[in-house]
Amino acid sequence: MYPSLTVLEPAALAESVAAASARLDEAAADIRAVDHASLPTLLALLALGCARPVRDLLRPTARPSSRPDRVGDHVSAAGRPLAPGDAPALAALLGRYVAWTGDTAVARALWHVQPLVHTALADVHTAPYGQELVARRITLVAACTALERMAPDVGDAQAAGAFRRAARELSRGLPDILSPDHRILAAALGVEFPTVVDAGQAPAPSGDDVVMTTLHFATSVLGLEPDAPRHRLRLRPMLRELRVRGIPFADGTVSLDVERGGPGEWHLRLEQESGAIPVTAVMEPFLPAAPQSALPLSARPPDSRRQESGAGGTLPAVTVSVDDTPAALNPRPVPGGVLLPVQLVLDAPRRLTIQMYEGRSPE
Repeated sequence: MYPSLTVLEPAALAESVAAASARLDEAAADIRAVDHASLPTLLALLALGCARPVRDLLRPTARPSSRPDRVGDHVSAAGRPLAPGDAPALAALLGRYVAWTGDTAVARALWHVQPLVHTALADVHTAPYGQELVARRITLVAACTALERMAPDVGDAQAAGAFRRAARELSRGLPDILSPDHRILAAALGVEFPTVVDAGQAPAPSGDDVVMTTLHFATSVLGLEPDAPRHRLRLRPMLRELRVRGIPFADGTVSLDVERGGPGEWHLRLEQESGAIPVTAVMEPFLPAAPQSALPLSARPPDSRRQESGAGGTLPAVTVSVDDTPAALNPRPVPGGVLLPVQLVLDAPRRLTIQMYEGRSPE
């Protein structure tokens, strides 16, 4: 099992990601079932392009059942019954597997897990509060969101509405109590809490945790958010020098280069390396507000405009060009800075240039 994602530069990050890949590969060999404990490792494998072990774990769980409402008839990869407590992890992982690969056939085969998620929803309201409960609530939010998106494919519109309401209810109050690792897990599961994970800037994990380090790289450094069924890949890269190859998506891979140019200038190059259908990439580079930014800036041109950050700080004036053609800006304020969304179809290598300028905007 070999991951497709490879970091070429910077060297320290390349070494860290390569070491994490090797250790995750070893850890995957010991996983026999999808449950709450194995979920972060399996999410990290998906982010590195190792979809096969995840698929192999999901397929045995999709065995037909004569009584879908009975817990004992849901068989996990280890051959044991699938407990209601493990169902949210299974549904959440399924949602991310489909988002990365577009394999909707597995999603349809696993629809029988949704009654068990309903059981888990009832149990979470009576569970004692603690850090583990917070993680389980995040997983349940991701599970409900995944099942909501699957419901139209199986013709169960009523279930879609029920899971949408459940996700909304479970999300209340969560952003205020999330630890850095919780934020990384939420981003890896595709759960976006306003003012917390939306910018893809979750703090780096502490300690030598290869799972969280890998997820932080995918969700915060690269800011990856896949949607393979719609063939859309969102990237929110940090403005730091970076060369990455083999970013997994659907049936192919994508490469990303981030290079510093002159003062206040950054070049981002995105290319689809493989895959039958051109990917639609939504590039959303994150620009930090002035207090957090120590980047050298150029003199401001007459037609540039200053942007206000979501945290009340002031950002430098910015211009953006795509393939050397000036692009209209539609910045989106987020905590600590602003995102610059640009949609690109990767039918050829695409180049995005960001130029930041010093000085005040004209009155």
